[in-house]
Amino acid sequence: MAAKVVESTSGVMAKRFILTSLVVLAALLFFPTASSAQLVLGQYEDEAPLRTWNIFGFQTASSLGRADISFALASDSAAALTNPALLFSLPRFTVTLSGTESSTSLYKFSIVNTGVLSTEDNLSLNLYAVDFAGISFHSKGWAVGLAVYLSEIYDRPRVSYEYYYRGALTYTLNFHQTGLLRNFSLALARKVSGRIQAGIGLTFFSGEFSRKIEEEWLTSGVAISDAKKQEFSGFYANAGVLVHVTEKLDLALVGRTAHKKKAPATSELVYDSSSTGTNIRIDGEATNTYEQPFVAGLGASYRFLPRLMVAADVAFFNWAGYRADYFDEELGRDFKNTIKASLGAEYAAPVRLFKKEAAIPIRAGVGYDMQPMKEPRSAYTYFSAGAGFYWSMICLDFGASFSRENGSGNSLTTRRMALSLTIKL
Repeated sequence: MAAKVVESTSGVMAKRFILTSLVVLAALLFFPTASSAQLVLGQYEDEAPLRTWNIFGFQTASSLGRADISFALASDSAAALTNPALLFSLPRFTVTLSGTESSTSLYKFSIVNTGVLSTEDNLSLNLYAVDFAGISFHSKGWAVGLAVYLSEIYDRPRVSYEYYYRGALTYTLNFHQTGLLRNFSLALARKVSGRIQAGIGLTFFSGEFSRKIEEEWLTSGVAISDAKKQEFSGFYANAGVLVHVTEKLDLALVGRTAHKKKAPATSELVYDSSSTGTNIRIDGEATNTYEQPFVAGLGASYRFLPRLMVAADVAFFNWAGYRADYFDEELGRDFKNTIKASLGAEYAAPVRLFKKEAAIPIRAGVGYDMQPMKEPRSAYTYFSAGAGFYWSMICLDFGASFSRENGSGNSLTTRRMALSLTIKL
């Protein structure tokens, strides 16, 4: 049985309270998080990033507008995060700053719709962030790129529940979860020959995760809180090769190493009864680990006309090797390998401003993004579009992507919009 969520920051209204206080007390005291048997694996897990599990590099506005394509086609310094060899495709010196707005819908997460609280509709979460800054430089056959960015968000809609009996507030429950992963990347690339470029990158990451569940029975003076915190750290390498097959066709091979996301963690479970003078506190410490997958990808770009090009990316994620150790217990994450594929196009419309040549790049794309859980078989289909304004050394790009999930039966959606400013010298 389950209780209904009465309100959340996403605006979901209160529903009928079904579960009795005694059952809720027992559930949270002995099972502070829902067991893996109750969960439908996927974006519902605490460690799952918002939108998709398949994250490789970072998508600024230009790549977002052409369906996340970034293996064989570059517009700004974020290209080094997937294929450092693309740094030679940029002007000699490039600086990029990007910000995003995103909206994600969820149905099952933590205690929501997994046995304690339930909703009839999806909850949604809106986020705003300046989440990328990067520079790149190349000279005499060598190229260097530096970037700082946010790669993963672990936030969930904040949920509050209140139960009234005969007009009096008798029970409250609050759920709050936040978290992120920040990255610092260094990339180095070399021109191997007139047709071949290669590069390698090293990324160090750190972040934090915090989740707290609080409930209180006002009439009996009983309160329970369950708080967990983690501090993430680790590193990985990525590499890429770009081959100029012809004047019109480029092919790319990219990859990222498998790596561990380590997380020293603390847990605090508190039971307090003012009526009986009982106070029980259980503290725990552990080093959690999350084994992230090896990634390999192929990319191609073809220039039909001087101002018209198409590009495609296909990436393989080795999620079958995913393991999560959480407070000295291996979590049940029976994942399968996934594929993410996208196809995009870009046309640079010529214009003139103050007697100088300028361009308005127009982009569009479509993609398919498999999720790693075996049951249900879930995937996102996404569509994107974008445009920019390039004048002199200033490049302003806007991109938007909308995706819909199929498989879970919950009609989950995501939306992401990005605005990027690039200075090219």
